[in-house]
Amino acid sequence: APGAGSVRNRYSNYKTLTPATVVTGSLPISIQIGTCGGNWPNGAVAWIDFNQNGVFDHPAERIFAEPAVQTGPHTATGLATIPTSATIGVTGMRVIAVENIGGPTPIAMAPCTAYIWGETEDYFVTLRPCVPVSLTSSPTSVTTNCGGSATFTATASGDNPSFTWEQ
Repeated sequence: APGAGSVRNRYSNYKTLTPATVVTGSLPISIQIGTCGGNWPNGAVAWIDFNQNGVFDHPAERIFAEPAVQTGPHTATGLATIPTSATIGVTGMRVIAVENIGGPTPIAMAPCTAYIWGETEDYFVTLRPCVPVSLTSSPTSVTTNCGGSATFTATASGDNPSFTWEQ
């Protein structure tokens, strides 16, 4: 059996941590999966309580599920879709990692899945709408001599603005 002598199933309540801010739209997600004493089949799933009713009962509240069972420690990655219809504010997020999957594949796991080896973790997150990037000032064209330098300044607001300079 995996992790002989180790904790079989575990619940961790991380709701006392400062809630991470999550914006609506598609966001990258990664979940680090460890194992207990061996390289066992495992998988991870995550939910956010979009309607803030205190349970993760709606199928649309699942934001991520590994598409297939993995083996051994790994980082599960993908995209989490946060709908614009989600209730804005502080709400719950649940992450479950199950080891030695003999039952459901990760994509079939429910937020209250019964398992023998694994961990359920609860967090709070703050949902807020995505703020489109707005360029409030733009750089101008500058010419310089070989070996010279030029300085450009740009100002933007919104979620995750980025700039690219080309020569």
